[in-house]
Amino acid sequence: MVTIRRSLVLGATCLLISACGGGGGASSTTAVPTGVAAVGAPISAGTLSAIDVNGRTASTTIANDGTYSIDFLSTLQAPVLLKAEGISGGRTTVHFGVVTSTTDQTINVTPVSTAIVSQVMQADPGAVFAATDTSKIALLTTSQVSATNTIIGNALSAARSAAGIIGNGALDFLNTPFSADKTGLDKLLDLVKISVQPDRSVQLKNKTSDGVTTVSSGGNVSGALGTIASLDTAGIDLLGRELQATFQTPSSWQNATASVLNLFSSSFLHGGENRSAIITSIAGDANDMVGAQFLPAKVLNCATTGSFPVCEVLFTVKYNDGGFEPFIFPVSLEGGSWKIYGDQAPVNTEYGAVVSRTVQGNDAPQTRSGFNITIYDDATIGNTVVGYAKAWFGTNTSGAPDFVFVNPLEVDGCNGISVGYLEVLTDPSNINSCAGNFAELSNLRIDQLRSTFATQRPKITVKYYDGSNNLIPNHDHVITVEALPLKPSEVTDGYFATITNASWSEFLAAGNNAPFTLVLNKGSSVGLEDVMGARPIGPPDEAQRLPFSTVRTGSSWRVRKIGSGSGSRINTVTRDADGRMYWYQRQP
Repeated sequence: MVTIRRSLVLGATCLLISACGGGGGASSTTAVPTGVAAVGAPISAGTLSAIDVNGRTASTTIANDGTYSIDFLSTLQAPVLLKAEGISGGRTTVHFGVVTSTTDQTINVTPVSTAIVSQVMQADPGAVFAATDTSKIALLTTSQVSATNTIIGNALSAARSAAGIIGNGALDFLNTPFSADKTGLDKLLDLVKISVQPDRSVQLKNKTSDGVTTVSSGGNVSGALGTIASLDTAGIDLLGRELQATFQTPSSWQNATASVLNLFSSSFLHGGENRSAIITSIAGDANDMVGAQFLPAKVLNCATTGSFPVCEVLFTVKYNDGGFEPFIFPVSLEGGSWKIYGDQAPVNTEYGAVVSRTVQGNDAPQTRSGFNITIYDDATIGNTVVGYAKAWFGTNTSGAPDFVFVNPLEVDGCNGISVGYLEVLTDPSNINSCAGNFAELSNLRIDQLRSTFATQRPKITVKYYDGSNNLIPNHDHVITVEALPLKPSEVTDGYFATITNASWSEFLAAGNNAPFTLVLNKGSSVGLEDVMGARPIGPPDEAQRLPFSTVRTGSSWRVRKIGSGSGSRINTVTRDADGRMYWYQRQP
């Protein structure tokens, strides 16, 4: 598989199905209970697993549209904790649900159900699932689940009109039939982000503005979602299908035909590349995209303050070999149609909340939290080379920057050695105090940022400067980030995919490119995204990828080692439901 990423990265319930949006789902006469696993896009290519109050387990397959039939439910005793794990938005995704009565006919798994079980159990449902902690599962009684659903459902009722849902009262995601088609309840998941915080409180974030509502672990509600824009998010999936159609004729990209040009906004800019440049870049891989599918996209954030709405969207490509790949592209709603808009960044700049854990030899693990911010060192804005950059959390840039990034080749810092990107200065007074592209945050600073962003979505603003300390004007870049990182003390082993001791010993004994058995233990609340230091046995081709979507604790593969000597290390990348990444590195 030849990927296109390098080019593109560049109380009351609804009484009627029609009232909650999206047809489908189970009817009241269906003998076998059914449901949907969705996050605004379906959780597909995955597994629905269950543990009941007596510790009995069962599982079934999740279909591509996020639906499933729970034919095993009659063999279990309620309450039952559910886990849906599969692909959504191109990423391995994990969410949790609950069965309070085995006579229920519709049982859904969404970010709302994850929030409900987290609050009722006052525990990480992934940890409960991994430990088969039946004492916690027993807390998921009908009364407790219903009460929590009413509180969170009422807090979400403010989004009812924006999602096109009629009626009054609390919204019920647990047992209301719906479809993962960006209408009704599914559309609400496109417009509001639901996330569980470390203290088990639940944050509801308006994706179309900065309104935030918080439901405390005790059930107290504070803040306001504000006005939610009623965006036609279903049209975003139409754009994906149009992209898919153009790739069936690669020459349309190579010739930049009208059908291809029409996919892009005339104002397109992404990582400093305009529409013409990105089309030329993508055209080089267009032949390899024949047969690839664009699956339903996941909306991350939207802005409606400009002349037209712009949403940052996580697209999913499924290749002919079965592999999945995510890529993020902002899209704009212009003249009634969604267009590819780009990040509007003057240069290629990438962000991500990261918690990294390094295990070196027999030393105790070292865990650090922060942001990975990559600004490539060959960046130019017009004819001006970017010498360094400054970054602020939020949009107020009047004070001292939170981070300074220098280009070693331009400022003769960091020993004048380029590693391909601007490097973070850990001490702004010392030009050689470089720390790669990882901007570490202290516990105190994380607490401060949590307080700051308790009522608004977290943002980072970057300003770019030339090598002579001059601001490059009119090119500030503001991005809304998915989430802030957790503190190291809040992160357990379950957030990482760790290599077993026996597998590590086999890895160390193997020579470069020699085969060994890789065995990983992955936490129950995160999805595995990448493994570095090993590749599957077979030709050194991009199609040879580990099947991340099927990774479970104890998963193993026969693979080849990459690297030797000081390069002998395994790196894994996992991601939680809020988009935070967790890097695990084991080295001699």
